[in-house]
Amino acid sequence: MGVVATTGFLYEHLADELGQAIDRGALRAGDRLPSVRRLAQERSVSVATVLEAYLRLENAGLIEVRPKSGHFVRRRQALTAEPRTPRACS
Repeated sequence: MGVVATTGFLYEHLADELGQAIDRGALRAGDRLPSVRRLAQERSVSVATVLEAYLRLENAGLIEVRPKSGHFVRRRQALTAEPRTPRACS
């Protein structure tokens, strides 16, 4: 699942790359993502770029923020089937 269409913005590229890592299982549910500052330093981007990428992933339901703990990969919600309507037996 690509989180965003790539239009050239760094935060979109970063969000897409992290989203793909989650999709292929390189980042699993419960895994802690790098801190905003650390990822910004590792990728040579601004803190604002990482924050925007993380916000996009959060809005897509892929990660969650835990106050004073960081950003974590969310558990995937299983798709629920439509409730079946009981049919009358004849």
